[in-house]
Amino acid sequence: MREECKRIAKNSGLFNYFHPEEAQAVCSLFEFRKYKKGEILFNEGDPGDFIAFLAEGRVQVKKQTEFPDKHFVLAVFGPGCFIGEQAVSDMKGACRGATVTALEDCQVALLHNRQFEELMERFPASTVKLLRSMLRILGVRLRAANKRMSDIF
Repeated sequence: MREECKRIAKNSGLFNYFHPEEAQAVCSLFEFRKYKKGEILFNEGDPGDFIAFLAEGRVQVKKQTEFPDKHFVLAVFGPGCFIGEQAVSDMKGACRGATVTALEDCQVALLHNRQFEELMERFPASTVKLLRSMLRILGVRLRAANKRMSDIF
């Protein structure tokens, strides 16, 4: 398995439900990219055509407010996290809901929509395991967001 996949697995628990050969099959569908500090992974409004798993580095997720050039920081994510998950869950052609920028040099594994579809066709059981892991992580994020909101009000 590629080093990037090993780091993602170690930091996120994303492959907790996988046999080693299943994790290898999923990782074989990833495209690996590097982003420099300050580089934008995707902009709010861009087509959502991939999900990114962070192997190294941190990113900032921000949303445009109603005021020109004013953004609200939604989150900062580091190694083991994933971003852009709505790209694989929304309808085709859905736009990105936020802008993601590298806060430091990053290595990411991209799973494009077409590879996700291939994963579903070739390895349906592995896809369920991947989605189960992602759903667990999204539940943790949602609980934390709810807590932040309730602390404000």
